[in-house]
Amino acid sequence: MKAIAKLTTAFLFFVICQNLYGQCNNVPVAISGNTCQGAVLKATLNSAVSSITWNLNGAAVGASQAVSISSNGSIVAGGNGSGTGLNQLANPVRIFVDASDNLYIPDMGNNRIVKWAPGAPVTFNAIATDVGNSIAYQWKKNGLKTGSNASVYIDQAIVDGDAISCELTTSGACLASTSAISNKIALTVLKPSPPVSLGPDVTICPGTEVILKAGQGYASYLWQDASTANIHTATTPGRYIVQVKDICGFSSSDTAVVSFYPKSGGFLPANVSFCNGGSVELAALASFKQYLWSNSASTPLIEVRDPGMYWLEVVDHNNCKQRDTVLVRQKECGKRFYVPNIFTPNGDGRNETFKPVLYDNTKQYRFSVYNRWGQLVFTSSEPGKGWDGRINGKSQDANVFLWTCTYQFSGEPVRSEKGTVVLAK
Repeated sequence: MKAIAKLTTAFLFFVICQNLYGQCNNVPVAISGNTCQGAVLKATLNSAVSSITWNLNGAAVGASQAVSISSNGSIVAGGNGSGTGLNQLANPVRIFVDASDNLYIPDMGNNRIVKWAPGAPVTFNAIATDVGNSIAYQWKKNGLKTGSNASVYIDQAIVDGDAISCELTTSGACLASTSAISNKIALTVLKPSPPVSLGPDVTICPGTEVILKAGQGYASYLWQDASTANIHTATTPGRYIVQVKDICGFSSSDTAVVSFYPKSGGFLPANVSFCNGGSVELAALASFKQYLWSNSASTPLIEVRDPGMYWLEVVDHNNCKQRDTVLVRQKECGKRFYVPNIFTPNGDGRNETFKPVLYDNTKQYRFSVYNRWGQLVFTSSEPGKGWDGRINGKSQDANVFLWTCTYQFSGEPVRSEKGTVVLAK
């Protein structure tokens, strides 16, 4: 014959879900396992045994001391008396939570269900069979020896995860083994996950996206668009809402507002043009932190001499990268420089000076006149100022003179022209 040890307690293999305040809530509980899965058993217990109302999943299922539920066995209560008479139950093996979130557990020794106070002493009973009369009890808590040599062990400091067991030894005769180790009993408390948080509101660059993270470990997720992942990709501005439930059935939600920085588009003109043989300067119409042109330049301004489509990519002061384009066209321009081939400085007030005629603004200018022997008779860097036909204040006779002119229109290369002019009287 072999000694057998069996450990029993009111807390045998059940799970409690605590809220953030250390209180019990109307959450799924079960007689075994380590999750909150199972039927939600809610009982409204009044002081009088005769007026007990039982609820299963929020619906009334009976008003007597014993209610039979085929899918969950018998749900029974034994009142709050001393454990005798009408307060006794045949099989008090269920765990209940009442409407005030109080926890009720089986008191197997008195055949009743009693209200349990968190932190109250927990009594463990070791039941030995076929061991004779001389029995020694060694209780263990988390593998370490504890308690006294008795069949009952009371612990006033049980915490989540503690495991209790008992080893029996005997000197009885005719035993196949003189010792036996009981099963282990563990109290597991599943605490709810912290409230979900999406973090602070966020502002992002136009054309980009941000991934909102609701965190790991929740039983379910539900976003404002009915998606159910634990992350959500936001590509447009707006309010994003997530609601979560943890394994204990607690719900929480959070909202994040996603905004976009203002777009810096339109910082280049749509198109520009320049004359054949000239050039044009391209520049951003606003200030930025960084510049990158399609010709690989990184300056705010570039000069181009070829027609085509040019783009500028910038990084603004919000560190947003944006791009704009400009179409550069080349055009035929009319003659904007003219030099007469004769002038008559005779005092009649007509055609008295010799000078180029310019039809545009210049960035650079030099006009000079020489006699036939190459001597300089006049020079000026002031457009519009001409030679009056005098050398050192003396009028010159009719003759042919040489001229040169170097000039540059805005956005165009430097040009040089030369020719002859007749001084007539």
